[in-house]
Amino acid sequence: MRSFDQGIGGKAAGASTRGLLRLAWISNVAPVISRAEAALTPLTQEHLFDALDGQIVRVFHRTWQVHVYSIWEENGFRWLQLSLDGETPYTATLQTSPLAGADQTLRRLSAWLAKPSKTHHILSVA
Repeated sequence: MRSFDQGIGGKAAGASTRGLLRLAWISNVAPVISRAEAALTPLTQEHLFDALDGQIVRVFHRTWQVHVYSIWEENGFRWLQLSLDGETPYTATLQTSPLAGADQTLRRLSAWLAKPSKTHHILSVA
C-alpha cells in the first residue's frame, strides 16, 4: 500500500484529508445494478452454495432442509451434490444451468420432490 504525501490538487498533506477520505470511500462503493441485470448475472459457486445451504423446501405439506456438499461445473452444466433432510431423506446430484440462481434451483428441486420418479435433472439418488 502506498502512502500519499500530498492531497488532491498538489496541496500539502492534511490540507485536503477530507477530500482523500471521500475519494477512498467512493472508490470502494460497489456498483448498483438493476434486478434484471442481477438475474442475468450468474452466481458464483460459493454464492450459490451460501444461498442454498440450509434452505427449507416444502412440497405437499412435507418439508426438507437442503444441505449442499459440493458444486462444480463440467461440460456446460452446473452440478450440485445435495442431501435433503426430511421425513424421506435423499442424497442427490442435481444438474442445472450455470446461469441458474438459487430460486430457479430450488424450483427445480421442488418439482423433483413433487414427483421423485421424474429424474430428468437428477443424476443419482440414494
